[in-house]
Amino acid sequence: MSLFVFSCSDNLTDIGTGIQPTSDQIKIGTDTFHLMSQTVFVNSILSKPDSFLLGTYYDTKFGSTKAEILAQVNCPVGFQFPAGSVGDSASVVMIYDTWFGNKYSPLDVNIYEMNKKTFDYTSLYYSDIDPSLYCDQSIKLSERIFSAKDAVKLRADTTAIVFKLNQSFVTRFFDTSNYSSTDAFLKFLWCCYLIKYQPD
Repeated sequence: MSLFVFSCSDNLTDIGTGIQPTSDQIKIGTDTFHLMSQTVFVNSILSKPDSFLLGTYYDTKFGSTKAEILAQVNCPVGFQFPAGSVGDSASVVMIYDTWFGNKYSPLDVNIYEMNKKTFDYTSLYYSDIDPSLYCDQSIKLSERIFSAKDAVKLRADTTAIVFKLNQSFVTRFFDTSNYSSTDAFLKFLWCCYLIKYQPD
């Protein structure tokens, strides 16, 4: 009876390692590495963003950040409008998928023509770029006041804001002499400047 009890008390949880050949065993080792890290604050970085921020927001760690958008467009050299066409309007459409903050906080967005300087498509620019180097905000093209999500559903698409540009811009834009070269078209570049009114 005692022999039978002894044979049944064997722990079967490691029976696999007990019959496994020594050459098949996996050798496992551990070690400890000591690492140190720190946060380094810099004034700016070279950046090619895949998304654009617009507005003012506050972070408990990084403080207040004001974001504006500088946008540049170009036209194929030698482009011509269809014969007999007359331009009656021009618009800039701002489409966004997400936002953060108070979705009903009013935003006053102004679009100004880039009348001082243009971008080089082959260069990188720092994240703290100064909009005043490209635009003196003397030529306002359009303005809209809206919220990130309208409470009364005034817009059919609450993620698309249409800015109708002024008639002076439309007249110059449809002047066919402006499409004779890339340099001639650059006068129609613009920057977008935002002022956000924080709720009381």
